[in-house]
Amino acid sequence: MGGGGHMLSANKSLKENRALLKKRRDKRFKEELRESKRGIELEFKQVAETELQLIKERIREKAERDHRSSMRLLGIVAFILIAIAAWITLLSYGMERLNF
Repeated sequence: MGGGGHMLSANKSLKENRALLKKRRDKRFKEELRESKRGIELEFKQVAETELQLIKERIREKAERDHRSSMRLLGIVAFILIAIAAWITLLSYGMERLNF
């Protein structure tokens, strides 16, 4: 069985590369952790109360429209699935067995 030296060399190279990756990852992680501890202040736009109410109302209307459309889609899909199930049932039992 030849090639033992090749495999040993490949395994050694993979092990060394893995060690290098761990060092780089640790450094990056520590840097990100340090940045997150600094605490970033968020600044929000100041909006008048009436405008804020209008924005909230628009968001509610859009959510309601989205909900209605998703319910319609669900109804259509349910109807199609029921129709397919009925069709398969009629095909499997045959029309003559049901005595229509």
